Amino acid sequence: MYGEGVRIEREKLYEEVWSTPMVRLAQRYGISDVGLAKICRKLRIPVPGRGYWQKKKSGKRVRCKSLPPLTEGQENVAMIGRTTKPTSNDEEQVHIDSEKLSENSIAVEDTLREVHPLIAKTQEGLANTKVDRSGLPAGRDHGCLDIKVGKDSLDRTFRIMDALLKVLNRRGYTVSVDEEKRTTKTTVLGETVVFSLEEILDRSERPLTPAQEKDKIRNPWRYSRPEYDYNPSGKLSLKITDPSWNIGRRIWSDGKKQRVENVLDSFVIGLIKAAVAEREHRIQRERWERERKEEERRRRERQRLKEAEERKLWGLFTDAICWNRSQHIRAYIQAVEDAVEKSAGDIVSGSSLDEWLIWARKQADRLDPLAAFSCCTKEDRRNDRSPYQNRPTPETELDLIWQRLITRSDYFERSTVWWADRPRW
Repeated sequence: MYGEGVRIEREKLYEEVWSTPMVRLAQRYGISDVGLAKICRKLRIPVPGRGYWQKKKSGKRVRCKSLPPLTEGQENVAMIGRTTKPTSNDEEQVHIDSEKLSENSIAVEDTLREVHPLIAKTQEGLANTKVDRSGLPAGRDHGCLDIKVGKDSLDRTFRIMDALLKVLNRRGYTVSVDEEKRTTKTTVLGETVVFSLEEILDRSERPLTPAQEKDKIRNPWRYSRPEYDYNPSGKLSLKITDPSWNIGRRIWSDGKKQRVENVLDSFVIGLIKAAVAEREHRIQRERWERERKEEERRRRERQRLKEAEERKLWGLFTDAICWNRSQHIRAYIQAVEDAVEKSAGDIVSGSSLDEWLIWARKQADRLDPLAAFSCCTKEDRRNDRSPYQNRPTPETELDLIWQRLITRSDYFERSTVWWADRPRW
């Protein structure tokens, strides 16, 4: 079964939840009511409680819960998977019907004739290969087919694989060996399917040695689990090892009456069905990937807009703080002028107090975003901007705003220190 995503807006799903029972609505989307309830919880969509639909059906008054607002950054849409079974198109069905014809049945020869190149290379690679404790090859050379059988079954295995590979080539399906993964793969209808041929192992309990029998009396816990020996059974098993999802039958083995040689036609049909499933799954993965990239693009766009809004907000805060400080400074300057005029008369032009008042007004203008540098000459503005030139280049616009706030704060702090140490008149 495969999921076919359905996008739905949060508001629309809220309306459907309160107009249709959850069980029927879940069946419409091809999911369980539990899965639909999880999606509603994720989107913060309230659902009807127990007895809601019975009360509504009987004419009683019921209350519909309102849709709460989303938290910042929470998604407003949901993907609801509709389970559908992949179907074969006409081309694939033609291949399957062709394999069922009696004239296209696969026959395994009693002796090898005109050996397939991959079979010849596998024979050469397994000729001197050592076997493990189970009697199977301990390893195989690069370029060998994925075959794991005992030496007594090699001749039969090569005849089966030779007939299978020749038929696949005649059908237009290429067969190759993955050097990196050491697997046998075939390309069917443009899709890659991996298969192997193995020998089923018989399991027998390993008898204990006399020394182990004595040790078992003293330490029975060591022998709570029996050990087994594995030996080749002579029964072969042809497997489709990929894909991993449900494609129907994947194993064709020897049985009491069935032999692998007699089910090669069914195995080729299994390869076709596996290729169909792989195509459907690949299309689904590509669709999911496109949706994921689109969702990531929307998320980045929302993040960009959020950061831009934050930068504007911080700029507003910075300008408001600096403007407020400039107003305090101007009010203080006016208070100083009033106090001096009240106690000593008019301020003498060119005096130290007059120079300080001129400087203080410049400081207020520097802080004021509405009249920044308005009282400075061009040379003063150039000198005032030098702190920005000497600072490292800010990485973001938000750093630049903070830099501007700190710079304006430096002017205020330097003015405060100077006024604390000012000469008294």
